[in-house]
Amino acid sequence: MAYKRILEKTALLLFVLALVVVFFAYARLRPAVAPNQGSFIEINGQRIEVELADTPARQARGLSDHPAFTDKQGMLFIFPQKQIQSFWMKEMLFPLDIIWIDGGRVAGSAPDLPPEGQTPKNIYSSPEPVDRVLEVNAGWAERHKVKTGDRVEYHL
Repeated sequence: MAYKRILEKTALLLFVLALVVVFFAYARLRPAVAPNQGSFIEINGQRIEVELADTPARQARGLSDHPAFTDKQGMLFIFPQKQIQSFWMKEMLFPLDIIWIDGGRVAGSAPDLPPEGQTPKNIYSSPEPVDRVLEVNAGWAERHKVKTGDRVEYHL
């Protein structure tokens, strides 16, 4: 009888442990910032579904540890005022293009930026004060011929 009780307690303990492991695995693998359903922007007629980084917490997290995007996805950082914006590639899992945006126009870009792990050595800054920054897969800006002065349309 005691043996049966030990087996029951062990089985219950293993079940609870399995639930904890599944919970933590799910929490680790889900995106850090959930996509905003229906939010997109257009540059040169190219539609990009965007996750919004519009709070200090989301901006600090950015795309660190985020899975790679498709060619039609990105993250749009929205800042309350125009200023020189600076970014790094800390804990990135894939290379990026950064597109600097001043209101409704492209102000410049930083193409093909490689991930830099835990201790990034490079900081990338906008060429002028901007209030929005778009991060997309590396090579996207070149493939879609994005250049300074291009118009940006928002559907947020």
